[in-house]
Amino acid sequence: MINKPPFINCHTHIFTGDHVPSYLAKTFVPSPFYFFFPLSLIVKLFRFWYNNPYRWQFQPWYKKIIECVYKIKMLGSRTGFNRLISTILGLFLTIHVFYILYDWISIVSKPTGGFGKMANYF
Repeated sequence: MINKPPFINCHTHIFTGDHVPSYLAKTFVPSPFYFFFPLSLIVKLFRFWYNNPYRWQFQPWYKKIIECVYKIKMLGSRTGFNRLISTILGLFLTIHVFYILYDWISIVSKPTGGFGKMANYF
């Protein structure tokens, strides 16, 4: 008897999005939820993304917009405009949060005294 070398079956399966079963998610998503994630929908979303918005970043008009936005950001940070805006916004939010908390606390107990009258004045 002659010993034959072992036969190795080495091959690949190549699928496109059109050849994959729609409900492939059935194998790893719980029963009623795989209907919400058909593979055809996911493939369509990826095709849309890579054929349209993804390619924008390589276009000259997009690069000009990014450059303009960068210049505006740098102008704001170098002149201190960003610091002014963040200070004003932070002060506004602090006062706003104070009055929200004041309203919540006033539901539990009514404020009395000079501070309560002053806070109600504003």
